[in-house]
Amino acid sequence: MNGDPPTGAGGTGRGQDGGTDWAGRVRCPCGIPARGAGELNMCPRTSIGTRGAGLGRCCVDKATVDRIEYLVGSGKVVVSADDETIAAMVQEAVKSGRTASFYVSREQSARIRDAHWTPELIEASNLEPVSSEEKASIEAELGISDIGRFRFGSFSCESGHRFGALAFLRQGIREHGVDSVRSIFEMKNSALLRVNPHFVVHCPECDQRMDGGITYEGDTYGGCSYPDPPVCR
Repeated sequence: MNGDPPTGAGGTGRGQDGGTDWAGRVRCPCGIPARGAGELNMCPRTSIGTRGAGLGRCCVDKATVDRIEYLVGSGKVVVSADDETIAAMVQEAVKSGRTASFYVSREQSARIRDAHWTPELIEASNLEPVSSEEKASIEAELGISDIGRFRFGSFSCESGHRFGALAFLRQGIREHGVDSVRSIFEMKNSALLRVNPHFVVHCPECDQRMDGGITYEGDTYGGCSYPDPPVCR
């Protein structure tokens, strides 16, 4: 019955704007009563909802369905689940060794970060905050003015030349363009997590090829993998 009010009971039923059901619960436009109360109204069918009073877009919103249709049609997968389930999915992908990209909410990203980055893993990955000097170089050379809170696991080629965040972003811009890279750092509600990313990079000093896992982590951009330092070729 999907929470429909019994015959003769009060409530708006499956009205165009949702409304409330006979128990006083907020209903989404598809007629299903929202799960939770107070600040978060959420459809139990898809876990799509908005914070604050009133009702958010739901599973039948045409604009949302059109975006999902476009993404799925291009070979992507759209998953809707609670934060705990999303975090578990990412953690399982990390453990499997498979490469994947997840666009998640800031809250989900924080949950995953807290669970994944143990003190031992941070030390093993050589993960350190990007210095103010390197941030200044990134802005001056690459035109990216604010990378926010960003940590990078720097490493060196066999000749001892350091490969850090500047070299990493420089290569990313060379491959994808500055607008694509900048757009990731400018995201307001989302974070891109790359699980077990494998890169082929070249030393900016001697052009020596190095490939393997690169570790980085920030507010909107993170690469989560077990320690797998690049190997010089």
